[in-house]
Amino acid sequence: MSVYWKIFTDAGNQDKALKVAKSAIKSVGVSQIDIVVEQYHKGGFSCSFETLTESSNWSDVVVSTIQLAQNIGRAYIISGSINNELEMWSNDPSVSGVTHIQVMAIKNA
Repeated sequence: MSVYWKIFTDAGNQDKALKVAKSAIKSVGVSQIDIVVEQYHKGGFSCSFETLTESSNWSDVVVSTIQLAQNIGRAYIISGSINNELEMWSNDPSVSGVTHIQVMAIKNA
């Protein structure tokens, strides 16, 4: 099952944003993956990437996603219907250069 991550940064250019994203990915503890860096309309950049879970059991996916997300942020707001989707947002990142974090997993997506 896929987990979708979006890291927001106030980096001044795309190269610096990519460096911040790589630092966050390293902190999450996943192997190198494709990163999409886009200019964010409110300033800075957003860096998106996708990870795959080892389990197809939805409850395991939710718990493992929360565990991984705790490596890069705190005080997540969890929204969505937990039976079908997990959407998390944090304004309290623990990785330098990151301003906000969005994490999402959708059952059967």
